[in-house]
Amino acid sequence: MKLHLKQWALNGIIPRYTSHDKRFAGCKTRPDFVWYTPTHAVLVEVDEFQHSNKYYPSSTYKPHDEFQRMVDMSSAFGKPLTIIRYNPDAFKISGETFRISKIDRMPLLLERIRLALSTPPLVGICVEYLFYSRIQPLVETPFIGQLSFPDHHCMRNWIDGIGAGWETLTLSEAVEIAGTGIPCVLPQKQETIFGSGTVLDSTPYQNLELLQHNGCCFEESLAFMLKEDIRHSAINAMQITSRLVHMVTGELDPFKLTQKIHSELDIKERLQCSFLPYTTKKRTKDEYCLSQAKKQDFITLYDLWHECNPKLYQIRDIPREGPLKIGRAIHIMDKMLEIMFDMRFTMRTNIRRLIIDGVQRTIHLYVARESTKFKMSWKVDTASPASASKVASLSAIQESLQACQNEHFVPS
Repeated sequence: MKLHLKQWALNGIIPRYTSHDKRFAGCKTRPDFVWYTPTHAVLVEVDEFQHSNKYYPSSTYKPHDEFQRMVDMSSAFGKPLTIIRYNPDAFKISGETFRISKIDRMPLLLERIRLALSTPPLVGICVEYLFYSRIQPLVETPFIGQLSFPDHHCMRNWIDGIGAGWETLTLSEAVEIAGTGIPCVLPQKQETIFGSGTVLDSTPYQNLELLQHNGCCFEESLAFMLKEDIRHSAINAMQITSRLVHMVTGELDPFKLTQKIHSELDIKERLQCSFLPYTTKKRTKDEYCLSQAKKQDFITLYDLWHECNPKLYQIRDIPREGPLKIGRAIHIMDKMLEIMFDMRFTMRTNIRRLIIDGVQRTIHLYVARESTKFKMSWKVDTASPASASKVASLSAIQESLQACQNEHFVPS
């Protein structure tokens, strides 16, 4: 790498790097190569084996620390940064391993360095990942993953938003989630659709980006991510949420809940509800409650959901003892939908009254609403990764690399 950079500088293609393996902007980090410009700085990092924990089991290359390191550099420098992270080793696209020679990789690296030096980033931090593994091919730029943040504060908020998820993510998986179109710039706080003035963190918006990035509908996106074995707590939580929604409403796709009005009678039938004495702090009265079997299934699903990310997925007052009334079960599902997708499953103001067993009963009607801050727009006009017929072949990769070939490029 160092010889190539020197050769390009001697040929006048790019300027010589300013520093090599030295402290950057007074902080403790030592990037491999740095170019300083009047408007920004360009850093090139050589990430052998994508800094995978498989080859570097020490704590030096923990995914959380890798991202935090970039935050520290941006904070210390105070100007926009473009960071190019280059993997010189084998990588995978949709499970297929590719080994490309160093000479064939250099044109793309040269092109990205020249572009980074000549074009200041529009945001505070712009990171490019060259020849990193990804779960799906990108036809336009099959070897470049990107992410960007307005400043180091937003990037730090994004890091904190993953929370306990860092414990199960490898660096390449974190790059796949962060660097290939899945949540880039996300607000740390947003108003909920309920309009009550309360706030909701960025978790549902990350989930919605994750779904939209991987398929044409909820079921396809979820099936694709599970098939590719993406180890991310949010994916397991979405699957469990889908199972609980199916248990209550009979609908596997939570987003299809918005297409019709849901009657409490249908929900009672699905949950095998019966009239049981229900005790509160003030009194005891008869309420429709779930059968013991359905209650156990309901609580089991909630516990599995909570275990995916105990830091984020919490709902108070889960009844463990005594009966579980239907209103409480629906409320729990409503809160799960809000936490996962910023959706609401709420009661309509107009209700129905029917004569049941000779007694007039009030039948509540429920409707689901999607977020007003993030409207889901599934990619119905393009082929999704899950339905793509084939992964880009090695010949296509070589052709793409050849297109980046610079006539002045002279390999050492």
